[in-house]
This record gives sequence, C-alpha cells and structure tokens, in this order.
Amino acid sequence: MPRQPPTRDSTPSRIVRRSNWKPIPLNFQTLENMEARGFKMNVPRPKTGSVSYVHDSSSPAYSWLLPGWLAEERLLPHGRVYKYYYDPAGRQYRNKYEVIDQWENLGIIVLDA
Repeated sequence: MPRQPPTRDSTPSRIVRRSNWKPIPLNFQTLENMEARGFKMNVPRPKTGSVSYVHDSSSPAYSWLLPGWLAEERLLPHGRVYKYYYDPAGRQYRNKYEVIDQWENLGIIVLDA
C-alpha cells in the first residue's frame, strides 16, 4: 500500500505546530526571497509528486536555526524526505554542515550543545 501524504496537522518529522504559531517578520522576508528564486511552499510538484513543508526555529527539530533561516522538508511519494536549508537571502544549503560552515564564514560563533 502506498504511503499516504501527511495531513495538515502533521509533517514528516512528526512535528505538530500550535494553532497560535506566528513566524517572525524576518522569516516572511526569507519566504519572499525564496519565492523570488522559484520556490513554492506546500504545493505538490507535478514532475515528482513531492510536497514541501517549511520550518523555522520555533519547530522543536529546528530550534538550532538562527532567526531568518528556514528549513524545508521535501517528502517524495515513496517516503524519502530531503531536507534543505535557506538563509535570509533565499540561498539554498543541502545539509546542516553547509549551514554551520556558512555561519562560520560570516563570523558567527557556533557552539555545540
């Protein structure tokens, strides 16, 4: 039986948002920059059938992100989840290590918890 896509109340990482969740204005700017680069949020992609979910630092799994940075979880029909990260300018990073490397290049101190 094929895997069913997640409902609006759940995401691939099993994070359920509170109904009173409100992203900070800086995240709105990041979303606008991502859309200017061709990103479409929560829209099934016709070629692959994948669906994207966007998270910010208010999501428990992504609390390590800085304000203005967003994470995308892209769920493919066969169940594979790809994670991408976006900086405030809308540039994409393929993994957490690239994000931390970018922060270090910007002079941001990164401490392991």
